[in-house]
Amino acid sequence: MKKLAIKIYILLVCLSLPSFNYSYAQSYFPMNGWQFHEYDIPKLEEAIQKAPSYGVNFFIFSHRLFRLVEGFLVSDENLDPDKKYPHLSKLYSASEDHTKPHPGWQKDLKYIASLAEKQNIPYYLWVHEFDDIPSRFLIDGDVNFDHPELFSYIKQRYEKLLNILPNSAGFVLTFHESNYKLFRNSEVKSKHDVPERIYLLTKLIYDVAKAHNKKLILRSFFYEPKEMEYFKSALSKLPDDLIVMSKTTFHEFDPFYPPDSMHGNVGGKNQIIEIDLGVEKALSTDGAYAQLEYIRRFVIRAKDLRLAGMVGRARLLWDKPFEDSHEINLYAFSRFMENPDLSVEKVALDWATKSFNNDSAPHIASALLRTQFINHHGRYHLGFWLTKSIGSSWNNYKYYFGHLMQRSIYKWTNNPVDKELENKLYHPDIETYNKLIAEKDEVINQVKASISDLKFARRYVLNNQIEPIVKQFELLLDAAKLSREWTRAYFAQRLYMDNPTSEYKMWVENSLAELNKMDSLPGVYYGLNKQTGHRYNIDKFINEMNWRIENRSRAIDDDKSILKSVKDKLNVELN
Repeated sequence: MKKLAIKIYILLVCLSLPSFNYSYAQSYFPMNGWQFHEYDIPKLEEAIQKAPSYGVNFFIFSHRLFRLVEGFLVSDENLDPDKKYPHLSKLYSASEDHTKPHPGWQKDLKYIASLAEKQNIPYYLWVHEFDDIPSRFLIDGDVNFDHPELFSYIKQRYEKLLNILPNSAGFVLTFHESNYKLFRNSEVKSKHDVPERIYLLTKLIYDVAKAHNKKLILRSFFYEPKEMEYFKSALSKLPDDLIVMSKTTFHEFDPFYPPDSMHGNVGGKNQIIEIDLGVEKALSTDGAYAQLEYIRRFVIRAKDLRLAGMVGRARLLWDKPFEDSHEINLYAFSRFMENPDLSVEKVALDWATKSFNNDSAPHIASALLRTQFINHHGRYHLGFWLTKSIGSSWNNYKYYFGHLMQRSIYKWTNNPVDKELENKLYHPDIETYNKLIAEKDEVINQVKASISDLKFARRYVLNNQIEPIVKQFELLLDAAKLSREWTRAYFAQRLYMDNPTSEYKMWVENSLAELNKMDSLPGVYYGLNKQTGHRYNIDKFINEMNWRIENRSRAIDDDKSILKSVKDKLNVELN
């Protein structure tokens, strides 16, 4: 009845649809930003040109586009591509080509910056400390925080950066995902404790920015509660005119994690929420994914807590990112930032009407509204994060077996219910196993219902218009079926580790046989590795599960070893 009510609501709204002045969106918040990751000049040109129509009033250049200051500083047009800089060794081994020094980097950034300036949209540069630290500032392989020349060196490199991009609005400073993590005693040596280190380094970069009339945005991104406490302690001493940037949830964009407790708890400082508008939580990168409820949830939170605004990761992954169905997330972010009280049904319908026509819009909107459930419950397991998108890390048992402990929900909530479920995912009972399978079955049902909606929409839309979305749902159906069989195999294997019955072994074998069939489906190329002829590392996962069933005692010892290594790593990092 609820699903029927939603469809009726969409149809009624469609009949009295007011126009949305898409070209003149105004933000409810003073800060409404886009964060760019991809190093793709034509797509960036288009995005910057379109940004004002989405109400965007600032940019962050980050990740592949801009992240590593030292690499950028040497990447002028005179750079010898064959020249190597010892302190940039981790850059040369990076998988992303554009994080490596190359002659066009400065030229490209200056060009992209000039486009932002023409639109009168300020841009911030995303920086990581400590990255690319020369060997003279290291001691036994760790950063010597107390080296008398370290701070002057860091100050000089930020001065050089501002000399190249003098019109930037300032920096976004993050301490995680750096070569050396400031908040880890295992990576930084100092007489100062962690909160003091955070304070001193932040104040250094703040002072550089301040001297040039720039702003500093400080990012509260940490994996452990203890690390967050260090950050809070340092933050209380820092100037109130810096801006705090916090993710939607603790440490990752996780739809089942509690909201970050830093929201609204930064004293007199302004704060923005960082949200992903692309694929961070998706079952598959290229499948349909309209996360409207998730976006609205955190825009409402920002409104209720009187935050300065939000910044969305505006992913430009697709061939036509402003025509692809994933544009619905950029659109929804714009609409909710303009008016947080809009309903997700209305915004979905408005987007479908804008992109297609009035007759097809209710059916397309209905199909897309299911995709948040499909992606979140397809990728996660009863709210817990084991693997990323389909096939990601399926060849790495250590990753997903240890992930439950590394990304524990309980460590943030201290709720015994979360701990009990975490334990059951390591040692499932039949009830838990059945819930896991039922969750994946419902995901498949939801995909099929959306595909049915699209069949109705076909009556009113040309095939070449609707075919891209149809293909995205076909991919989702394949991904959802794979996710179900992976779940059946993995958790039946967990049952067998605790109780080696022939029935549990048969469950594993049956699900692996289904995966093997799906690995070689004729005409299906999703996730295909052309070198191996296999899809999504299915073959490696099958081999791993078979080995564990046939070598149970050794597998159990391996499990203990993996969990011990996770605990030991956490102990080293946090002490």
